[in-house]
Amino acid sequence: MADKNRGVYIPSIDGKDIFLANGINKDIGFTLKTKNGSPNLRRYKNVFDYSIDLIELRKVARTTYWGKEEKLTFMDKGKEYCPKIINLNFKYPIREFNKITTTDNKVKVDVYIKYTHKYENLNFVDCVARIDDEIVGVICGRDIIRPQSIKGFECIANKNKDDGVLLVYKFKSSKTLYKVNEIREHIYENGFLCDGTKYVRFKRSSGSARVGKCLFIAEELYEKMFELAKCGLVVEEEQEIDLASFEAYISLTTSSIIDTLEIEKKNFLIIDDFHSIFEEEAIITEIGKGNRLTTRQGTATVDNSIFDGQGLVDVSLMGDYKDKGMLLLRNNFFKSCCFNTNIQQFFKDNDIAEISQLKGFTLADSIEDIKLITTPSSIKYYKFEKDVNKWLNNISTTFGIVKHDKDTHYFDGELVQTHYQLINTLQFTKEEMQEFLKPSIDYLDALNMDKHVMRNHIKWKAKEVEDDEEEIKYNLETKNDIIYTMLGYDNGFENTKMYADFKRDIRNSFIRNIKKGHVYINGTYAVLLGNPYEMLLSAVGQFNGNGYMDKGTVHNIRYKDGEDLLGCRSPHVTISNILLAMNKHYDMINKYFNLTPNIVCVNSINENTLERLSSADFDSDSMIITNEKLLIDLAKINYDVFKVPTSMVEAIKTKRYYNNTQLADLDIKTSNNKIGEIINLSQILNSLLWDRLYNLKNDGEIRGSAKDNYDEIKDLFYDICQLDVMSCIEIDKAKKEFVIDNTKELSLIREKYKEFLTDENGKQIKPKFFEFLAKSKGYYVKGSKNYNKHETAMDYLSEIMSTKNRCKYNQKECKLFSNVFVPLNYDLNSINRKQLRDIRKKCESYADKRKAIWSNEYSDSKEKRISNERVRDELTYEISLSTINETTTYELIKTMDMDRYKEIKGILSYLLFQIDNKSMDRLLNCLKIDDETRLYSYFGVQFSA
Repeated sequence: MADKNRGVYIPSIDGKDIFLANGINKDIGFTLKTKNGSPNLRRYKNVFDYSIDLIELRKVARTTYWGKEEKLTFMDKGKEYCPKIINLNFKYPIREFNKITTTDNKVKVDVYIKYTHKYENLNFVDCVARIDDEIVGVICGRDIIRPQSIKGFECIANKNKDDGVLLVYKFKSSKTLYKVNEIREHIYENGFLCDGTKYVRFKRSSGSARVGKCLFIAEELYEKMFELAKCGLVVEEEQEIDLASFEAYISLTTSSIIDTLEIEKKNFLIIDDFHSIFEEEAIITEIGKGNRLTTRQGTATVDNSIFDGQGLVDVSLMGDYKDKGMLLLRNNFFKSCCFNTNIQQFFKDNDIAEISQLKGFTLADSIEDIKLITTPSSIKYYKFEKDVNKWLNNISTTFGIVKHDKDTHYFDGELVQTHYQLINTLQFTKEEMQEFLKPSIDYLDALNMDKHVMRNHIKWKAKEVEDDEEEIKYNLETKNDIIYTMLGYDNGFENTKMYADFKRDIRNSFIRNIKKGHVYINGTYAVLLGNPYEMLLSAVGQFNGNGYMDKGTVHNIRYKDGEDLLGCRSPHVTISNILLAMNKHYDMINKYFNLTPNIVCVNSINENTLERLSSADFDSDSMIITNEKLLIDLAKINYDVFKVPTSMVEAIKTKRYYNNTQLADLDIKTSNNKIGEIINLSQILNSLLWDRLYNLKNDGEIRGSAKDNYDEIKDLFYDICQLDVMSCIEIDKAKKEFVIDNTKELSLIREKYKEFLTDENGKQIKPKFFEFLAKSKGYYVKGSKNYNKHETAMDYLSEIMSTKNRCKYNQKECKLFSNVFVPLNYDLNSINRKQLRDIRKKCESYADKRKAIWSNEYSDSKEKRISNERVRDELTYEISLSTINETTTYELIKTMDMDRYKEIKGILSYLLFQIDNKSMDRLLNCLKIDDETRLYSYFGVQFSA
């Protein structure tokens, strides 16, 4: 049976393939089946998450397919698949000749087929297919006997042949027939067929929109799902509408949820938002002539919406989540970060006994009904219709819980990782960087030397490998439980090759992680809560606009009263995005709010906090908070010199109509996202700024004074501040439209600093640490860029960490993993050799599939990860159906020591230790538990290992 609280696998296909298939197979269109008619599970590379929409989709499908053979989903090897929702990417154009990849004798072959022709219908002779003397297909990479001259192809020597005589065709170029945007426009307008079923455009989340993805749904399900999505709003074809906002907000219900919460309509109290408007000296970015951005220092009129996106939920409504400080809730046109509050206790303490004493809209019958207080900023319905009563009567009482506050992964929540943007916006000296890195380096040495430290490290499962290295991450994580288990026994496991390999991987990944700027410091990622006591006062009409919280303070229970704290969000662009504040424990917040160490209350009344934190709001935005003294001292040096970047760029109301042409145009504009380029350029300019200050320092100074040399660097700083504003615009593009062109703005900034960003050979100049970042993300091309040492924090970090040697060991001194086991009932005659061969063969098949998945150039990292998990779980499911005796289990362990099976030892170890396997339990019982306990202290945190 399917787990109804899990997502379902859905196909992920490029628009080019849909367009081509629908042009060739006009009755069937694209197919999700193999040649023998079974489902092609390799196409299911995405997941439609467990969400409010999936809950509703199951209900709609039950009525739509009642009494029919057709179903919403099907099961295969314990997994649920849904062919009725298809994710479309739009990455590739259609050319005169289009590549398909097929397999010939287990070898991948690239075949180029002329537009409108089908590979299965072609007959290839000497790697060329013709119809009526016209060349319609070419196979590349395979030996040819009589080479021909074919436009767009060339003949080259086959490098795989020792004699170098045989030739193969190589693709050079082909005329573009349909651009990517034209494909999107055509599919949005016409829909498409898949296995004979018509599909139409459905939804896309803001995140998906930024990378050009969109969901399509079987037409017979669309009308009912769209009716639910509209939530009572009248939205008809060709109607004028704020299309960007509408598309962003109807997709809120597609968000992955972990659970649901029942909230009745009468539980709501909707109060007014409050805006704190004041003037402050700032770095202002605004729109100038020709819709160009201009940036200057001056007096800005700041407008803070102090409750933007947040709600207060009574503890009695929290259900199983009473110990959490917040729940991010979603429903139709509703997104609110709701914080655990003693609302009813506040009412009692303030003699609020009647509905008439409240200030806001509610359907409550009595004061006891009020369980959730929020504002119009959380109810996106207000952007289209002000009738909150209509909204309440059109939503379900089932709200999705997207997430709650939680500890970091590191040292049981005691530590947090910095990011390279934070480090590179602080004016470190090299000596200060050595001091900053010393605890990490000491810990790295301890990991290498002491198995007890390693065991504790595994326990808190630090995520040292990023998403761009998913395969390495997967291989490490599947070993964690095994290594943790084995290190708990006094068995000599620490002397095995398996442990040596694991230790080397952990060490090397730890070094790579630090070189990315991920340094462990005392702290956490804390969810922002804005002026919470003032929000309670607003609910009863007692808030007069004056702040309960003092300017320059925050409230967090993790840290002591009076302690200095540093905070910053991600993405983080400039030193002016750093927040320094004193932690102050406020009595009324402690009394009425059930907060955790991972929530921080901030003040934005008469304080430019939200712009300092890169246009933050309170719909679950979070920031690093830390008491790390060195970072705080470094931030204080320039805190008053560099003013806060403040945006005066307003979104525009674009006149759009609800039709497929406008939807396509909106998604094309949204998918051209520049956030990565903006952040990268900002850090290059930050490096240039610190390098310039270093060279302006006087004799005897360890760093140049930003205050004394401000005129020398202010233009550079203004441009960095402009990039901060541009980054916020890029993030908002999925729900708002702007007249400015960030692509043009980036080009103009690059041109302005061309002499500093380009060498005499025309190569881009980048800080040295970018070389490692490029390598880690797979973008590095040797010699393509000039990576120069800059006097900047991340270059210091990179230089210091580059001196740490990679871990080496003598394999001859390592013993076999199987030697640590002494099976009590080992009997050669009881080995199930057929089962042994079958498991090895299945593991080898999985290893081949995994390689194919990770080498697939057409899938992104998320699709690769999902596909990999799917085939791994299929293997796990198959193996779990068998009972493996103790002796056969031991033979499988011995397999892990054999070089000829090195490709499968990772998956074998996963299978043996992850599956509920009684024979493995018996083997583990043969080992002696090591009861030795030691105390360690790293990063200022004491732990036992």
